[in-house]
Amino acid sequence: MKVFRTSSTEIVKQCQEYFAFEIPSLLWAKRVNKFENKLKNTDNLFYKKIVVIYLLILLIHVILTSCHVCILLTS
Repeated sequence: MKVFRTSSTEIVKQCQEYFAFEIPSLLWAKRVNKFENKLKNTDNLFYKKIVVIYLLILLIHVILTSCHVCILLTS
């Protein structure tokens, strides 16, 4: 939802400051962190399994990304 109509970055920054808006990347990082903390601190076995699967997927992603970078650097 757009409340203001401007192309000035200064006005956008001032509005973000006055109305306590955060940029989407910061909001996303906070939400992911909150989600990860909830999963890590739960006693529910189902959620603990989800955490393990999530961490495995994250590890695979990091490995594949680093391998892709290595391939690009060597070619």
